[in-house]
This record gives sequence, structure tokens and C-alpha cells, in this order.
Amino acid sequence: MVIQNHNKQSMKYALTTTLLIYSLTLLSQELVIEPSRTAGVAPLYVFFDGTSSTGLEGVNDLPNADFSWDFDVNNAHSSGNWELTKGMVAGHVFEEPGTYTVSCTMIARNGSVDKEEVTITVSEFSGTTYYVSNEGSDSNDGLSEVNPWATANHALAQLAPNARVLFRRNDTFEGIDFRIRNLNEGVKILGAYGSGNDPVLRNALGNPVIDITACSDLIVMDLHLWVNDYTDGTSNNSNRGLRAEESSNILALRLEIDDAASFATYQDDGDLLGIFDCYIHDIGTIGIFSSDSRRLSWVGNTIDGMETTQPEHGMRLQGGEKQFIAHSKFMNIPDVKTTLTVRGDGQRHIMIYKNHTDRIIQVAPTDHNLIQHVSLATIEANYIGANPAYQNVNYPPPISAINVLATEVVVRNNVIDGMRRGVTISLENPAVIPGDIDIYNNTMNWRNVMEASGTIGTMMAGNQSVNVTVRNNLMAAPSTGEMQIYDGHDNTNLVVSDNLMTVSPNYETDELPGSASHINSVSNFKLAESSPAINQGALDVPVYFDQTGGKRYYGSAPDLGAFEFDDGGDSTNPDPTEGRNEVLGLAVIKSLKLFPNPASMFLQIDDQHLGKKVVIISIEGKVVARRSKLDDTQLDVSGLPLGLYLFIVGGGKERLVGRFIKQ
Repeated sequence: MVIQNHNKQSMKYALTTTLLIYSLTLLSQELVIEPSRTAGVAPLYVFFDGTSSTGLEGVNDLPNADFSWDFDVNNAHSSGNWELTKGMVAGHVFEEPGTYTVSCTMIARNGSVDKEEVTITVSEFSGTTYYVSNEGSDSNDGLSEVNPWATANHALAQLAPNARVLFRRNDTFEGIDFRIRNLNEGVKILGAYGSGNDPVLRNALGNPVIDITACSDLIVMDLHLWVNDYTDGTSNNSNRGLRAEESSNILALRLEIDDAASFATYQDDGDLLGIFDCYIHDIGTIGIFSSDSRRLSWVGNTIDGMETTQPEHGMRLQGGEKQFIAHSKFMNIPDVKTTLTVRGDGQRHIMIYKNHTDRIIQVAPTDHNLIQHVSLATIEANYIGANPAYQNVNYPPPISAINVLATEVVVRNNVIDGMRRGVTISLENPAVIPGDIDIYNNTMNWRNVMEASGTIGTMMAGNQSVNVTVRNNLMAAPSTGEMQIYDGHDNTNLVVSDNLMTVSPNYETDELPGSASHINSVSNFKLAESSPAINQGALDVPVYFDQTGGKRYYGSAPDLGAFEFDDGGDSTNPDPTEGRNEVLGLAVIKSLKLFPNPASMFLQIDDQHLGKKVVIISIEGKVVARRSKLDDTQLDVSGLPLGLYLFIVGGGKERLVGRFIKQ
């Protein structure tokens, strides 16, 4: 079939320029998955990066996009941890050998959808295994459980590429002062064997327990790092559980770390540090410190117990970029400044997802007197509850749950309980003006649980910010005089709409337990069928899932707050593979594959489209060719001028749209 150019009169077509622009935008938003590796030895840490996805260059496009991950589509490992998560960046550990299919579905801000898969191949360890036991001898060869080495220092000195050193469970190894240096090429594993409690490794004073410099592909797992610190309680910055400097692809898995007066874990100038399912307790100053590091994952960890005369942070990320903090708990940290602070000049691409804490989360500069820009962060589905036990400590409890001194930040689906402020946005440095911040679908439950809760709760307090939007949020308090959605001054382009303040939110749980995160559960704030928040949200807020990961929405409109009430029927929001085009009254536009592309003479199209209407539209919005019925799978486009075109098959509410370049 030959498609000819038509005259101006015949170019008239009912498709509007608005639809053209929408279609171009939709089709230009394509998901790009960049895994840090696609093959390796179990347990394999892989960092997944979606920030190079195309068409997300607009302000807040990237943090507003939803990236939903399934790290084991085909159930290669039946009991894997954290296989479903969200984030523009995300990290995962594939613990067992096998072939894993990883899927990511991206729903862009405008509702367009793209889905991609990648295969990760995980193999068994096949190198040399050494054993260490209190009943061994360093003169042994260490190659069997009956002929083990005796000391950790000797064993660590023998660590080499494609080797693993296993310590016997129920044993304790003292006086470690060995630095693991310059080990690259091939995997290295420090782990455990036998049954019972994890082996205990203790450092010599002035040294980290596990000290790594200029190494790669090192796994430390199933060990108890008991930090031997000074007996007078003073801190020594060298006494740490795990230190990794100038290193990459370091995995800490199922470690217990305790008694560090300074840092439990420390990273400097590194790439691809993964800390998964660790238990860190009874420490001081900082639980994890990371400086100028990239592609860090902190997943499924618990920090429990921090008290110090040098209050700092549960977690401090100082500089770097692409950080994933998810599925973790921060409990009993009464005398620190923050749960989590993400700081540093140029820090960007941050996902903070589904954590439980009772202190503030913040993204902010390190020094407010310097120009230190933090940008592109999504803070989603966290529970932040005030802890009255923190009232009478050296460092006072915070009045805010989330502090944003940054740009291009989205705060959505969080539950905030007992805090005076939900989100604080305030100018600290005229050279770094906080702005382009969206606060969507959060639930704030105010109650006076301690002095820091104040006498009134505020969803958002903002001063001297630019382009801030507060929509579809739910706020509850015992009386109407004890809550407000917004408080502040000197803001530019502030939008506050479609929010609800109520004294009767009608949660599923009639009587809430205490507000502290180790007492309460985020599920207690789900909506009952009688909630006034149901079906009250604006349709054009780009939040496609709720706190549980369930689809929005059921009924006539999205629900307000972090949860969508599920009445057991079909959701009005179409399947995520369709986006929300139908709900917004837009045509259901699906992607059409064309080849070759670019094309000089002919385009090839699948024969399933024979008999359908065809229209070709130029980038300027003009219809340059059309056929009422497609009668051939090969289309002659040789007569078209050079440029970019839309190729549309079908009409009405069902259209397939492809792009091609004529060259």
C-alpha cells in the first residue's frame, strides 16, 4: 500500500493538537533499567537504576513517577526477602543460585506506562573454602571443618579472590586488627558454618572489626560484630563494626553489630554498598555513616538502641548519589538529631520507602551557610510516630516528621502520628531555595502525646519556598481547633487543595495504640467503610498506588490520605499496564512498534492491524497522510519529508500510537 500526501483540505482530522502533544509525551517516556550487574555468585547484590528513563526531564517528573519492582517474577527463590518494592533506584540481594526475572513497571506522572524485564543469573560459589574454629590451629591448612585455623587475624590474611572464610558458630574470635586491602577480581566471602549462634568477632582497641580498603566483591554475612570499645564509654572513631573505604560491591548481610560508641558501619568514597537484614543495637553517635558514596542500599535493617553524649543520627548519608533506604526500622534512638539525614552537595536520586521510625527524616544541606544542593527525592509509605519516652533526654524530640530543604521532592503515602508538623519546608540559605515539592496523599494523625507535639498539628509548615503543592491529604485530631493543613509565610506558588481535616477519620482500628513506631503499626490507619475520606480526592494527583501498594482507586475518585479503601469490587483505576488514561477521560493509547525505524522507504506493521484506520501526523500537528482502511502490512513513506512522525492506528477510545523517523 502506498500512502500519498494529501492536500490541505484532506488533512482535516478530528484528532486535536492537544492529543498529539499528549501522545508524543506519553510515547517519549520509556523505562530504562540499568542493573549494576546481571550475573554473579550467590548471595548477589544488584543495584537497579531507573533514573535514565527517557521523557522524565520535567520538573518533578522523576520523583513523581512510580517504579514498581518484582525481583523474582518466576519465583526462582520461594522465600526471598523484599522481592516487591518501589523506587527510581532500588537494591536487592539474590540469595540462592538460579535464573531470576526482574520486572519493573513505570507509571509516569501523566499516567503513561512502560514495563521492562531483565534477567539476573546467580551461580553457586565454586572457589576455595577455609574454616576457622576456637579448637583449630593456624598451622593447619584450614581446608576442612576437622582441620580449621584458630584465629581471625590469620584467616583474614589468607583471604583471596574466589575464596571464602567461614567461622564456626558459637565461637568467639578476639583481637582483630587486620585490614583487608587491595583485593579485587573474584568474589570473597566471610561467613559462618555449623549450628547455633552466629560467630562473634571482636576488634582490638582502635580498629574496626571488619576493615576494608580498596576492595571489590566482598561479602560479609551471618556474623556478630561485637565492637570492643573503650571501657570508660568514650568514643574512638576507629572502633567500628564494619568500615569500607574506596571500595565497591560490598555486601553486609544478616550481621549483628553492637557496642560501637562511634559508628556501627562506615563507608567513604565507595560505590555499591548493600546492607541487608542487619540488626544494629546498643550503639552511639551514628548507626551508619556514608560519605561521598554512590548506589547504596539499606534494606530490611533494624537499629535498636542509641544513646550517646555526642548526639548525631541513626543514619547519615553525606554526599554521593543514588541511595535506596527501605523496609527498615529505627527504634529506641532517643538522644540523636534525626533518624535519617541525607545531605551533601550534589546529592540526588534518593528513595526513602516503607521505613518505621519515631524521629525526623530529612533531606537537607550539611552546612546551611554553604551552597549544598540536594534534589530528586521520593519519601514514600513511611510511618513516623512521636515517642513520648524521648521527652526528657539531652537532645529534645523533633517537632517535625519530615524536613525538606531541597528541590524536586515528592512526599506521598506516609503516615505521621503525634508530631507537631508533618512536613517542614523552610529557607535556610538564599542560594538554595527549597521548592518544587509535592505533598500528596499523606495521613497525619495529631494527638498530644508529649510536649513537643504542641497544642495544634500542622500538615505542612513552609516559609519562603517556591512551587509547593499540598493535595489529597487526610488530617485528623481530637478537635477541629487542634489541626491545620498549612502554616507559613512568603511562599511563591503554593497550592493547597483537596485536603480534609476531620475529627472522625474512621480508621479500621477503633482505638489506636501508642504513637511510637515500635508500638504502633501503619495498618492501624487504614480506612473503614464509613470514613469521610473515601472518594474525596482529586483525580489529577499522580499517585497510582496507596501505602500498601494497592491500586488507587475504587469508587468515583481516589481516597484521601495514605490508604485506599478496598470494598472488594473492581478498582476504577485501570490495571497499571494501562495507566490512568481512561479515568482521566483520555483515549486509551497503547504503544505501537514500527520497523525499520528510522525508515527511508517503507514501514512494516503487524497484520493484526489490517482493516483499521491509519493516520500519520507530523511533529507540528498536521495530518500528512491517512487511509480509512489499512490493506497492506508494508507502507510506502518515501514521499514524506524528513522528520519525526506519529503513526496512529484505530480511533475512538482505542488507539495504537507509534513514532518513527523518516530519513
